[in-house]
Amino acid sequence: MTKIVLVTGGNQGIGYEACKKFANLEGYHLILTSRNEERGKEAIEKLIKETKATEITYFKLDVTNDEQVLKCKEFVLEKFGKLDVLVNNAGILNGWGTFENFFKESMESFIQTFDINLYGVIRMLKAFVPIMIEKGYGRVINLSSEFGNIKNLTEWKQGVSAYRLSKYSLNGLVRIVTSQMPENVDVQINNIHPGWCKTRMGTQQAPQEPEVAARTIVWLAEQDENFGTGGFYMDKKPIDW
Repeated sequence: MTKIVLVTGGNQGIGYEACKKFANLEGYHLILTSRNEERGKEAIEKLIKETKATEITYFKLDVTNDEQVLKCKEFVLEKFGKLDVLVNNAGILNGWGTFENFFKESMESFIQTFDINLYGVIRMLKAFVPIMIEKGYGRVINLSSEFGNIKNLTEWKQGVSAYRLSKYSLNGLVRIVTSQMPENVDVQINNIHPGWCKTRMGTQQAPQEPEVAARTIVWLAEQDENFGTGGFYMDKKPIDW
């Protein structure tokens, strides 16, 4: 039976590489979402040329928009009746390169960062995890960061406070959500640290290609019922919170 996978922010970077891997796998149908419809559809055209996929579904989605998230849920249920894999990839990093400290980073930066990096994930979890619970199966992979590691909160002195705090909160979120899941359903929700990747966010100075992070996303999506939930991973290995 075909598994349905949805990736937020799938038009570029790590999200695109994750889409590419799923599009090359047998037994998956990909839903690529993006805020910018033109860029999203261009990404799909590129994926169809580069992969084995003959059909990829597009949905315009801004995870900060409650109405769009609801419409996305309704669309997925009407078209597919389920969602097997959710990759919460959409994210933002303000202040990279300027390294403004907490007192100088604007409230607008904090509000915008949390709305995408944390509240956006909350919206998607609330929309789609109940569907997974009802079906008895699901895999959710959230893109977090080691910048949100509790040790790094004090040892990293160079700003990007809103981003770091949003990822720290995201790590807490997955622990809360998984602790309140019903028993006897095979729904796994895990976070990953993708590493420093060559993306628009990570810049071309990064040492790692985004494809490397995508490997861990697909690896988590393909785990069996004995794997576990509520974890934090990098390069297919658990890491500290």
